[in-house]
Amino acid sequence: MIMGIVLLAMALLGWGNGPGDKQVFSFVFPTQQSGELEQSSRQAIIETGFSEAYFDKHFRISATFDRPGDTRVVWRFSIDRYEVVVTDAVGFYIQSKKRVYVHSVKNTLGATHDISRTISKARAEALMKTCLGRYADEAAVLLRLSPAEKTSLYLTAHSIIRSGKAGSREKESGRTDNKHPEIDQPESEVTRPRGPMRIGYINLETGKCTTGLARATP
Repeated sequence: MIMGIVLLAMALLGWGNGPGDKQVFSFVFPTQQSGELEQSSRQAIIETGFSEAYFDKHFRISATFDRPGDTRVVWRFSIDRYEVVVTDAVGFYIQSKKRVYVHSVKNTLGATHDISRTISKARAEALMKTCLGRYADEAAVLLRLSPAEKTSLYLTAHSIIRSGKAGSREKESGRTDNKHPEIDQPESEVTRPRGPMRIGYINLETGKCTTGLARATP
């Protein structure tokens, strides 16, 4: 046992027949499964419509998970000042003793195309304000608003809904029955409202605004 440890130490120090006999050691690691998984995910995204050159320029690996019950590749897509996280949850089946991957990203992205130009962030934010008024929780996303459309890059956000409390309205008008106005609570703004809220989508290629309604549930 001790002799084995001594020989290992000699190998790590580069000793062969003696201290003056230097050796060159190279450590070869087996090919990791994650590399195959990432390449398969890359190909799946390209098959949605992006060109290979475009993908290699705008997509970067963020993380790879290859664990039981959690197999996914996380990419970062960036163009101009926008960045989007694209997660590819991966399943697989065995065919001829090899893994055949099934990629969720094909369904989530749908049909894509190379996005060559985007409007500026300032322009997008101005359009969102015109579209929704005051808004919160803006984020850039790759999505399609209908199954017939190709996926585009959008800025999304939701409108801010005021609480509309009667006491707050009275305070704004200068009327209050509270004997201690100094402790009146100011009107609150709800950035995550419980009732219906408007959702805005700014197409970052064309500048077109689309709105919809959503209701947050408890």
